[in-house]
Formats: sequence, structure tokens, C-alpha cells
Amino acid sequence: MNLGRLQWNIQWPLCCMTCRSRANCLLLLVLPLIFLLTSCNTLSSSPDAQKPIKIGIIAPFTGPLAASGESTWRGMLLAADEINAKGGVLGR
Repeated sequence: MNLGRLQWNIQWPLCCMTCRSRANCLLLLVLPLIFLLTSCNTLSSSPDAQKPIKIGIIAPFTGPLAASGESTWRGMLLAADEINAKGGVLGR
């Protein structure tokens, strides 16, 4: 059984129908990446940088599973104390 040559009809770089050229496709791929990288700057010196980090817990504190919730709460406090003793998260 001879299937012949397989030909793939894939356009570069597998983007949407609105792309008119490779430059447009590249622009559509690179711009969101640049935006994402510049908006996630963790080195900013905003006034919020020195505020404490709030953590939350979802645990039962009433009812038949209250003992489990209490031990979860104590474990969370113990972990927070250990992390703070080592310098905290990102120096906070």
C-alpha cells in the first residue's frame, strides 16, 4: 500500500486567521509576552512592599471537625513562625 508523500498544510506559526504576514503574527505573539513580563515586576519600591503578607486558611473551627481545624491553625502558625525566623518571604 503506497500512501505517497504526506504534505502538511500548516501556516507559520499556527496563529489566527487575522494574521496577514509573519511580522503581524510575531507581533501578536511577542506583545502579550512583553506586557506580561513588564507588569510582573517584583523589584518595584512601592509603599506596599513593607506591609506584612496576609495568609488565609480554610478549616473547620466549629462542629465535629473543630479539633482538625484547630490543629491546622496551629500548624499554619508554626510554619509562619519558622519562615519569619529565617528572614520571611522575600525579606518581608
